[in-house]
Amino acid sequence: MANIRIPEQVVKGFELVSKLNDDQRLEILNILGRIQIGTTNKVLVDNFIEKLSMSKYDSREIVSMILSILGLIENSENEVDVIADDLFKALGEIGNENITLDSEYKTFLNELLKKSLNSPLSVTQKAFRLIHERDNLLIKSKIITDVRPVFGGNNNSEVKATSILFNLRLSYTPSQNSESESTITFALDEKDLLELKDEILRAEVKAKSIKESFTEFTMIQTG
Repeated sequence: MANIRIPEQVVKGFELVSKLNDDQRLEILNILGRIQIGTTNKVLVDNFIEKLSMSKYDSREIVSMILSILGLIENSENEVDVIADDLFKALGEIGNENITLDSEYKTFLNELLKKSLNSPLSVTQKAFRLIHERDNLLIKSKIITDVRPVFGGNNNSEVKATSILFNLRLSYTPSQNSESESTITFALDEKDLLELKDEILRAEVKAKSIKESFTEFTMIQTG
């Protein structure tokens, strides 16, 4: 019995790859070898669409499968050859008749594991996890301007003054794996806006300084 379990949501990717010919499988390995650190999943999907002449759906399924392999490697203490054997055994235990489990496919999985381990994709995915493994991830923000009249005079019916107020509305998700969205609103005035603007400008200066100090490294960000 295999020591690993293949998640149901990535089985389709293994099935699709098992139907590819040798040239298509080689192109997958070549793509993984050519991509740069910081390449997003979307760019990888686009590469597969272009180079393998496959649909966006199929490309996404294969990318998801490759990402699951990266996780498998990182969570295992075994050598790649051992992982490949266990993966092949696990695929056999699924009992999916649409997956062709021949020696060529087993060889490809071994090569895919090796290529994924040394691919810039592995570094990129680690960076993405570091970015997202935080609490209260911001989804969107909005500042709502509110003009409040101040009444006075006869029967307090005359507008004597106005106040300009602002509401900073932040929508966020508690964690990367959370499907819920929360919203919090902060009441601000013009002084608060200026202080917030100054803080953002200081953060931008620090970000620029860090980038200039680490030019030998690729800066990875999600947005």
